[in-house]
Amino acid sequence: GGSGFNYDTEVKPWLGERAGFFVTGFGSNPPEAMMLDANNPSNAVKLLLPTAQGTPVKHSYKGITYETDDTGEALGAVENFVLIGDVAAFKEAVDTSMGGASLADSTKFKDAIGKVPESAFGDLYVDVDAALKSIETSSNVPPQVASKFTDSLHLGSSLVASLSVHSSDIDLDMPSVPAGSGSSLVPKMP
Repeated sequence: GGSGFNYDTEVKPWLGERAGFFVTGFGSNPPEAMMLDANNPSNAVKLLLPTAQGTPVKHSYKGITYETDDTGEALGAVENFVLIGDVAAFKEAVDTSMGGASLADSTKFKDAIGKVPESAFGDLYVDVDAALKSIETSSNVPPQVASKFTDSLHLGSSLVASLSVHSSDIDLDMPSVPAGSGSSLVPKMP
């Protein structure tokens, strides 16, 4: 409630079947964005634009129009997706859509994601090498925390997980985590 949207008449007609979220770093403000599959991305942007804080300002990057609000969040259509996130992440998504480096082209990603069920509600993928490099070079991650990660994760590996939702339970599957790996990163559960 309270959003002012009528799901059946305003959201459902444009909302696709997929959504994604990506973060490309660590620290206090890494590039991040959410992507929503849309049957009609331009209509979706028009519907979502009134949720912006303050007066939206129109911009263009490589011919793709997007708007930013007073918080710096960007909103725009990239191919068949509505993208909501910070400007750096928006530009990364545009670059990828125009032939830039894509996670989907990575053999490491394909091998890892192939280990989780296709019917999963959501998937998580972490390139360990890139994550460790980002952690080690981030001034926002204390050295003692960074060393826990570098001691627990293995170079050249990937972490992948899937979340499956069923009528009676929710399953978290992490097939790429070797036995005992990462145990020091997860506190004991009560």
